[in-house]
Amino acid sequence: MTHDLKTPTLAQINALDLLLKNCFGEVSNIQRDILNQIKSSCKYMSNLIFTILDTYLYDNGSVKLKYESFNIEELINETINEISNLLIEKQQTIKIHSSASSNIVIADKFQIKRVILNLISNANNHSFPNSEIEVYLSDTDNSNSINIDITNKSHYISDDALSDIFTKYKQTPNAKFRKTSTGLGLYLSKQIIDSHNGEIHATSSKRKGTSTFGFSIPKSPIETTNSTEK
Repeated sequence: MTHDLKTPTLAQINALDLLLKNCFGEVSNIQRDILNQIKSSCKYMSNLIFTILDTYLYDNGSVKLKYESFNIEELINETINEISNLLIEKQQTIKIHSSASSNIVIADKFQIKRVILNLISNANNHSFPNSEIEVYLSDTDNSNSINIDITNKSHYISDDALSDIFTKYKQTPNAKFRKTSTGLGLYLSKQIIDSHNGEIHATSSKRKGTSTFGFSIPKSPIETTNSTEK
């Protein structure tokens, strides 16, 4: 079903892009705003379809990781740029702090980007307006792995809620403050990090009024087949 849904959804996005580029005539500012809203909804649906499909593939062990070397701080910046409009909408800023000895990792870049996007989007959804989201990159104790933490100002999440927050179809207790969600994003993120032999985590501080979602992955894979697939 997800395969059947992907094609028309992507076709809608492509058609909207053509309209926004004035390929069929000049578009007024009011029309442009409406078209952008429709495109945003279509992209949300497209991301949801891909998330459902990938969740199914991970659950069935059908995902092949494609390893490559990349700078994870650059990947974070690239991801932030892609959701800059959402940050502007809530008047939020993001600051990156890096104390890692090296930002170079060997992992599946596409899949790790999905995790970063999910966690930053999660922070954007739950953060208070006019607040700062902070991203911390650091080495783990043995320096063989890199740790990424994304901290935002938000409502407190209890320990009981955190214990199963990465479970399929679970939503955080403050879901009423966010957009409609299936709860699959965090579950898929855990599946991706687990497949990289890493760990995903979440904490919340009532005293500081912050929540932190993050993960750690080895800087290079423990085992690879032909250096590109696992």
